[in-house]
Amino acid sequence: MKRFAIIVAGGKGVRMGTELPKQFLELDGMPVVMRSIEAFARFDAGMKIFVVLPQEHFNTWGKLCIKYHFKIPHQIVPGGDTRYDSVSHAVEMVQGEGLIAVHDGVRPLVSIDLIQRCFDVAEKMGSAVPASEIVESIRQRTNHGTKSVNRNDFFTVQTPQIFNSIVLKMAYRKAQPDNYTDDASLVDSFGIAVNIIEGERRNIKITNPVDLKVAEWILSLDKK
Repeated sequence: MKRFAIIVAGGKGVRMGTELPKQFLELDGMPVVMRSIEAFARFDAGMKIFVVLPQEHFNTWGKLCIKYHFKIPHQIVPGGDTRYDSVSHAVEMVQGEGLIAVHDGVRPLVSIDLIQRCFDVAEKMGSAVPASEIVESIRQRTNHGTKSVNRNDFFTVQTPQIFNSIVLKMAYRKAQPDNYTDDASLVDSFGIAVNIIEGERRNIKITNPVDLKVAEWILSLDKK
């Protein structure tokens, strides 16, 4: 089946506390989002890659591509006000049937192995979403405070989340814009089964300065 990748990097990165959005910050010699794009290009050099960016930073991206000699083919898509809007714009640009991988642009440490496993499962089952078991105790907010819940019943969800293009397009066209934080929850809202596979601890999402330091440390270990 044809493979497509949508790299979502349309956020403002407010929690990072920097003027430049987090996806453009340098991580071990390369902007964060470039590392995410590179992972998918290394997995499949022929796949079509769409990169969702804030429209006001298109020029910034162009300058970064020149500065870092970044030449991996990709198509830029303007981000919307919400993640739902951003991904919806990109999904509609996918031509033909195949598998669409939606990946957070600020998960730059995703491995080729995880991408491969996600595509393999999605090709057989129609979808694949990486997730990890929770190792810490968790509590749930209630009307009367909080209560303890069994952590074995929950997972932390990662990306890439991969779906058949027909299913994902249907979901985005028919869903009411809501507080969907990922594609799995949107597809799930239509009663469509979502297949979970084992994720990776190193596949962290960079949202604050500490995450960037952790990512730098992980990359330093890779060099040893």
